[in-house]
Amino acid sequence: MHRDEAARELKVVLTGPVLLERWPDGLTTDDVLGALSELGRLTLDAPETGRERYRCSLTLRHGAGGCSGTGLTLTAAGVRCLLEAEEGIAAFAADGLAALQRSLGTGEPGAA
Repeated sequence: MHRDEAARELKVVLTGPVLLERWPDGLTTDDVLGALSELGRLTLDAPETGRERYRCSLTLRHGAGGCSGTGLTLTAAGVRCLLEAEEGIAAFAADGLAALQRSLGTGEPGAA
């Protein structure tokens, strides 16, 4: 692994709007891993022969699904996993809200 490649990867994953909103002053690997561990069971794998990347996997609480991310650094892998988890949670919440609104007879979300 080249340091330059890892630095470029981190620059890309750490400048997304979701992360900048959540951690405007920057984040640490501990911040990311802490956020993930609040969501479920976390598994981390270091690079080894035949696999050059770190891997971060999350199994959501109560078997509600999971996600994973890979990267040249543990931070990049964790950030990718966190972003995937939050996307999935947001989609699940939106589906639940739509179903609730349909059952209440209010139609589609946002309809007046």
